Amino acid sequence: MMKKISAEKIVKPYVEGSLKTFLKGKGDLNWVTATIKVSNVRGEKLKNIFCELKKHGDSRRYQQVYQECRKQGWFKEKSKEEESKLFTRYKSAMTKLQGGK
Repeated sequence: MMKKISAEKIVKPYVEGSLKTFLKGKGDLNWVTATIKVSNVRGEKLKNIFCELKKHGDSRRYQQVYQECRKQGWFKEKSKEEESKLFTRYKSAMTKLQGGK
């Protein structure tokens, strides 16, 4: 029987590796930010990766990618209240689409 592996166990090391590679001078800002974007690693998890790698490579490149992630809002996590509001809006929109059922 095969053991199930969570996506997080795969994605987090992938983001860490990509960020390390970027900090060593390989790849460009678009490449590393695209990697982070598709990973969906956000909030505290992304902050922790950055904290672990702060002294790992080129500080100028670190600041570049850090600022881009901040600009994209990837360090923020939605609060339960925000998620609830989004769900309420979604439910309302779906109800309207279904003819007010």
